[in-house]
Amino acid sequence: MDRGALPRAVELAWGLDQPGTRGPKKGLSLEHILDTAIELADAEGVTALSMGRVAKALGFTTMSLYRYVASKDELIELISDRVIGPPPVIPDGVSWRVKLEAWANHEYATMLSRPWWLKLPITAPPTGPNNMAWLDAGLSALDGVALSAASKFQVVTNVSLFVIGRARFSADLASRSAQSADGDVAYGALIARVINREDFPTSALQLTRAASRTAVRRARPPATTLSISVSRSACCSTESRSWCSGQDTSAVALTSSMIRSVINPPRRAPPTRAVLLFRRRCTRAWRPSRKGPVAGRSRAR
Repeated sequence: MDRGALPRAVELAWGLDQPGTRGPKKGLSLEHILDTAIELADAEGVTALSMGRVAKALGFTTMSLYRYVASKDELIELISDRVIGPPPVIPDGVSWRVKLEAWANHEYATMLSRPWWLKLPITAPPTGPNNMAWLDAGLSALDGVALSAASKFQVVTNVSLFVIGRARFSADLASRSAQSADGDVAYGALIARVINREDFPTSALQLTRAASRTAVRRARPPATTLSISVSRSACCSTESRSWCSGQDTSAVALTSSMIRSVINPPRRAPPTRAVLLFRRRCTRAWRPSRKGPVAGRSRAR
């Protein structure tokens, strides 16, 4: 693919295009515009972001911004990559599980630090330099693992999608809790009025247990990191047991099991003698002949 075929947002993100070269002497820069847009999103939310709002904050006209950024969609695409920053430094001398766990925790903390980023629609795979650096760091955690390149890419993608989904869920719950302190209690009371133990035995039991843990959850400070474990004994520590007893699922633990099943697929138990005899009889009974299959034939001549 030649350079001319690249989308303009990709060229801008990677520094392959120099915006603002036409017209009067420029007093802006693309970096300054993007940083100002990020500050406005942090303060007012991404829904309040517009070309005019950014221009006003910079002290320029709206038309002057179009020399650098073609549209609001292009602006959001650029800041969505810029705001996540560079990836973490993956520790050396540890297992791939520890590396992937550190990578996922940093991604989770980064997402929660900018809740407005979680509200951006994902319409295409990321192409910015920061996103590619995060992907490269995640893939480097799987160096030495006996998986194909495609499988490693799928593993990192699955972990990232889980982290983003979990962060979005946590941010939405935090926003709801800020609006209504009794949201969890109201939901439990509402569902308890429409279900019963006869028709929904499992749900009723879980709601009862959840109600008993409501006070404990409210006393617990909000989590700023994704509590995950990739060890074989994921519920050994007190912290792990507290999370395992809740509703959190370990993304890396699930991925670890998937990788182990690919590297060392489970061996099936050999068939018993009775199964072998049954298969042999079925094969002989339906063996084709000139007169067609002989049904009910179970013994060899």
